[in-house]
Amino acid sequence: MTRGRVTNPKRPGSESSFTSAPAAKPGVVRATRESGFTPAAPPPRPPPAAVVVTGLPIASPLPTLGREHGGTGTALAFQLSRLWQRLPGEKRLPLVVKAQLLPNLPTTVDEAAVQQRGAVLERLGSLDEVLLAVAGLESLEAVKNSPLRATALEQVGATFLVREKVRGTVLAARLREVAALQAAPRGARLATLCEDLTATGAALARFHEAARSDEPVGDGYKRLAAARALALFDAAALEHPEARRRMRDVVRGFYDVELAGTVCLGEVGPDSVAVQGAQCTVLRAAALCGSLGARGEGIGSAAEDRLGFAQSLTASAQQLGFTAEETQKAHDAFLFAYRQSSALAAMSEDFAATRLFTVRAALTDLRAGPASEEARARVLAALELAP
Repeated sequence: MTRGRVTNPKRPGSESSFTSAPAAKPGVVRATRESGFTPAAPPPRPPPAAVVVTGLPIASPLPTLGREHGGTGTALAFQLSRLWQRLPGEKRLPLVVKAQLLPNLPTTVDEAAVQQRGAVLERLGSLDEVLLAVAGLESLEAVKNSPLRATALEQVGATFLVREKVRGTVLAARLREVAALQAAPRGARLATLCEDLTATGAALARFHEAARSDEPVGDGYKRLAAARALALFDAAALEHPEARRRMRDVVRGFYDVELAGTVCLGEVGPDSVAVQGAQCTVLRAAALCGSLGARGEGIGSAAEDRLGFAQSLTASAQQLGFTAEETQKAHDAFLFAYRQSSALAAMSEDFAATRLFTVRAALTDLRAGPASEEARARVLAALELAP
């Protein structure tokens, strides 16, 4: 009988158990009974990747250090940041997000208890307004090295917010204090108002610097800002033959220039800021999300807040009966302090944004008040046109 390899008839081409074991592959050590070698356990699988913060720059569900209250608002904003896959500048909340958050929000509040502890109850018209208000305040508070702090939210409901007791004096209340006085006491209180406005201007400028991103002002943000200005222009129905051409030039200049992006409060004014010494607290920032990119980075123009606050301040002072000199003092106190503390305002590219938001502020005044010749003249002046 011929000796040789015996193949396994059940597996054509395979070696039978009578043959020697196949040679080990290079670099592979095989365990045998004789060697007593035990192969090492396979390396553990890496942990799942951490959840990426999307939509809002909220990195923790816990309130910031030194904040006595605010756990409710911060936790809700943290949850919202993970549910809301935002587009750049988006302020419209998807129905599915609201449906997930609504069951956890109360519908009633104990007003007596709120008043007893000195907190402030603010009723809003819809869940959208509530969530945007929470997102804006907590995104503001999340900006590192910012001199502005956001008021803490003690309770959040489906149609209401409970803010902590106001620290300091709201600027709108300070304006009313000045308007209620006469002679020497009025001058002293006006000086106090100007000190508060100086602190506000410097704090707002440093906030814009702290929130500055590596991204330019977004195209979507520019479109919305320009569309709002053009809508106000159309409503004004100016009869000047060159007004429309000049308005197009202003908008085109805003589109063409590349601006440094930052986070903007949006719709900021004397009624939304409280001052205590050098500390400024923001009470409302529901429009802030319009200046956030898809990852929570700043894509807005600092000129919007600067010119918007100045316009709101001037309008409030005029409505309260301030003289032209008093109004100018208040206006200059804010703007001078802002420019002294802002590198963004010193950039040459800021000129195009300043033009657009100056025109928009003048058009806002024209629409809000009586259509006087003086108001129309201010719009034409902003467009650099003679009446």
